Amino acid sequence: MSGRVSGNQSSAVKYVYELPYTERKMLCSILDMDNQWEKLGGHFMKFRVNELYEMRRVEKCGESPCDRLLQLWGHQNNTVASLYSLLYRMHHYQAMRV
Repeated sequence: MSGRVSGNQSSAVKYVYELPYTERKMLCSILDMDNQWEKLGGHFMKFRVNELYEMRRVEKCGESPCDRLLQLWGHQNNTVASLYSLLYRMHHYQAMRV
């Protein structure tokens, strides 16, 4: 999650909603394992329990709860730098490398 778009583009990615598909998919894959997205959303992003339950429900439809979390958090204009900082506080170094 270096803040740069992959490929030939050199523009910086500032907001979570600007994350490229591949990087976002990889990040969600990592955070969906062992429900780490729930720790990120509840403890670090301060989502309420009922919001986390709603995110978990998308799993039944074959979707990623982490992707839903990032979608909602991204709508609040949160930055990739903020996400990186939260992952650092979680000691989730694998996710930080995406």
